[in-house]
Amino acid sequence: MFHDGHRIDAHKYSHTAVTIDEMGRDIASFAIDGGVIVYGVAEQKNAPPVLNPIPLADLSERIELVAGTRISEPLSVRTTAIPSSTPGLGYLVVHVPKSPRAPHMVDGKYHGRDEKTKRVLHNQEVVLHLERQMAIPRDIGLTAQEELARAHKAPGWVRNPRDPRSPDSLRNPRGQ
Repeated sequence: MFHDGHRIDAHKYSHTAVTIDEMGRDIASFAIDGGVIVYGVAEQKNAPPVLNPIPLADLSERIELVAGTRISEPLSVRTTAIPSSTPGLGYLVVHVPKSPRAPHMVDGKYHGRDEKTKRVLHNQEVVLHLERQMAIPRDIGLTAQEELARAHKAPGWVRNPRDPRSPDSLRNPRGQ
């Protein structure tokens, strides 16, 4: 048995109760750390979840469509249908991978998760996530630049005589 947490969430699901935007918010909230949404399991206050099989027809496609069109920047999710003993009914497990581009927006708001609930992220949290994203390429670029400078100083390195750039510009291509 499982309980809702930071990386797993159970939803009873019905076509009337769960809107497309609500699905998008759920998926986007898991993109920061990755997680799993299980549709067809009803949450209970102070009690274990209850199995509540749901119609599986077209549900995987609907969720993939939401992840790809209602979330900015779109996400790829993986779904696994688990049939119940009743034909056409079952449970749908939605695997949301950790996104290197998180956080993601639905209707102009960024979403994340606390331990058991999703929420709209504050501006400072969004800025922190975006700064982390930007630091990765900067670190890679800096490392590559340092390696090139080291290679240019290494014994046996020969400058191409047809290259019009000066050795200094090769060591410091941005003139910094």
